[in-house]
Amino acid sequence: MIKLELQKVKSYLTLRSYLIIGSVLLGLICIFGYLVISKKSEVKALLSDALTSYKSNDLPKAKGLMLRVIEVDSSNPEAYFLLGKIEYYSKNFSDSLVSFENCVSSDPKRVDCMIWKAKAIYLVGKDVKAFDKAVNEIRSMGIESPEVFHLDGLRYELTGKLDKAIESYNRAVDMSSAISPTLIRLEEIYTRAGFKSKANKFHMLNEAIIEYNDPSISRR
Repeated sequence: MIKLELQKVKSYLTLRSYLIIGSVLLGLICIFGYLVISKKSEVKALLSDALTSYKSNDLPKAKGLMLRVIEVDSSNPEAYFLLGKIEYYSKNFSDSLVSFENCVSSDPKRVDCMIWKAKAIYLVGKDVKAFDKAVNEIRSMGIESPEVFHLDGLRYELTGKLDKAIESYNRAVDMSSAISPTLIRLEEIYTRAGFKSKANKFHMLNEAIIEYNDPSISRR
């Protein structure tokens, strides 16, 4: 009889222990989930403010916000990308190169980061091997845009292949801003249809054309 009662008590205590442990684990999971959501919300808000400052040409404020994003999320490719562009436009090409390299490390498929990384390499010191490698990496992604053809032209110039340089520059010119409205419509259609990768392809091409035709951007 006593043995039976002890067995019941033991079972009760075991069940109670499981319930306590389960409650603690559930609480920790909830806390962790809240922290993750809170972190994402903070990063999203900071990125939004930084982009607004960047577009209004308040580069110092945008830079400060980007650095804050990186403090919160050290592997955020968008933060590194915008920080790289801020340094690039400020003519701090060595610093911009570091940011674009971090962007590519955070997201190896970010072609825009790869393109700007190549441009920064060219402007830092015209390291022919490093520049050629950077352009080849972009080419391996199967990307064709004004910026890519422009980069091809630059590397052909560096190696004295002027005929190929002219051909590449002409290809870049052929991709004029006149096709932007068409690209916008294609992006919209594929977005509505749920084909995000195809929509992003047309979005990136349109952005590249807009930037290629922007007279404020240094290319040499």
